[in-house]
Amino acid sequence: MMQALSDYYREQRQYKYFEAGGSASDYPIVCLHGILGNADEWMASAAYVGAHGYRTLVPMLPFKDFPLSKCTVDGVVAYVRGFMESLDLNPVVIAGNSLGGQLALRYTLAYPESVSALVLSGSAGLYEVPLGTSPIRRRDRNYIRERAQIVFFNPAHATEKLVDRISSVGSDRRYLTNIIHLGRDSQRLSLQNRLGEINAHTALIWGQNDTITPPDVAEQFLDNIPNAELHFIKECGHAPMIEHPQTFGRHVVQFLHKIKENGTLHAV
Repeated sequence: MMQALSDYYREQRQYKYFEAGGSASDYPIVCLHGILGNADEWMASAAYVGAHGYRTLVPMLPFKDFPLSKCTVDGVVAYVRGFMESLDLNPVVIAGNSLGGQLALRYTLAYPESVSALVLSGSAGLYEVPLGTSPIRRRDRNYIRERAQIVFFNPAHATEKLVDRISSVGSDRRYLTNIIHLGRDSQRLSLQNRLGEINAHTALIWGQNDTITPPDVAEQFLDNIPNAELHFIKECGHAPMIEHPQTFGRHVVQFLHKIKENGTLHAV
């Protein structure tokens, strides 16, 4: 049976993260979750990628604990930079889903010499169909569940655990305020005019049935990022690493193998 990533849970200074596979001398990949996500969502995919020889790290992004003044896209990028520096991760492959994709893009633009490759899935940064904050504010579990199901092709992935987590945000005023503030900053920050600056090889791994960042968003990223390739996953919504973790992981591994062989992937 696949070992749970919780077995790799670690802390480094104020940073908490999961780690799977590889060693300090290997090719590190850092995975970033979305605004209402958490590190657990990457568990199965990270374990798959780690089992293929790539050191895979998934930091917990503590949106709840950020000072409001730093609860912006660039504020979270600064936090991610601190995480990278604390573990001496340079260069890295940086991957992100939803808001995590926008963070990965901003990190790549801010520190291009530190990123050897980029993996985006359902990425924010161009446009997305917002779920809104009403599901968080309301205490109607059925309503919250219905909104959560929109994220997935298979609604069964909107589990009671996920509904509990979303519900808990609405009961914490600071957490809710931070989420709203960060979400608004994300929506304001279009990267359309800067995608041509990205030189890192980029894999776009997208749910074919994503209704939050639909397939045409992936096509726009493909058209505007110079060294990009696009892979769709069938019967998959906004979070491929949850719905099809091994398929997602396989695409990541194949991409990393390819750029490693052509000499554009660099070890730490």
